[in-house]
Amino acid sequence: MFFIFIYLNFFYYYYYYYYKINNNLNSSNFLFTPKLFQKTIITFFNTKALLFISESIILISFLLMLLKRVLNIDY
Repeated sequence: MFFIFIYLNFFYYYYYYYYKINNNLNSSNFLFTPKLFQKTIITFFNTKALLFISESIILISFLLMLLKRVLNIDY
């Protein structure tokens, strides 16, 4: 659960800075205007977004596997 929380935070901040850089937004109006919210939903199904999600899932699962091997944890 802790790893999922970290992953969701990372995902949110990735998109936050992605839109801040691309659209020159200040932090106050992020995800509050309907047009911008629609944009986030559209780019969620973008190929770059899906690639980012799959890469991070693979990385997290690899790190968990490594932890299990090193510490001999059974879960």
